Amino acid sequence: MRRYEGVNSVRKNRIFKLCDFSFKFLNFHLGYLKGLKSSNGVNLLEIIVVVTIILIIAILAFPQLTKLVEYGKAKEAYVNLELIRTGEKLYWVDNNFYTGNISNLRIENPNTDPNRAFNYSITFPISPAVDANNFTAQAVRRSGPYQGNTYTIQSDGDITGP
Repeated sequence: MRRYEGVNSVRKNRIFKLCDFSFKFLNFHLGYLKGLKSSNGVNLLEIIVVVTIILIIAILAFPQLTKLVEYGKAKEAYVNLELIRTGEKLYWVDNNFYTGNISNLRIENPNTDPNRAFNYSITFPISPAVDANNFTAQAVRRSGPYQGNTYTIQSDGDITGP
């Protein structure tokens, strides 16, 4: 029984030493922090350092943000091209030929949105009179750094773009 008491007393001593060290360490750092808090304002150098760090982070993040915004706009083009293709397939079922006018399709015309990023159009490889079984829908970027980028979808569903 005494053997176990000895082990417990050693453990207690280690725990007390560890707690004593922790309290001393904590008191030292709290005293140091209290000394820092005694100033009544913010130093100009501290403000300059914080503003510089924020600017560096913004400079590094801005190109990634631009890429993400353009990725979202490209997805808009993909979705609207698929919508036009679906509208053309429905038009084909009713009339046995495709149309070159988006307004004739039973879909919401993506060109009516004033905030759109792309202009949408439908073209035919040859002419509708010669080959009414194939069409190509295009989405052309209206403005911005990627102005003129073109995404196309064929009647078989293949989407191509930059």
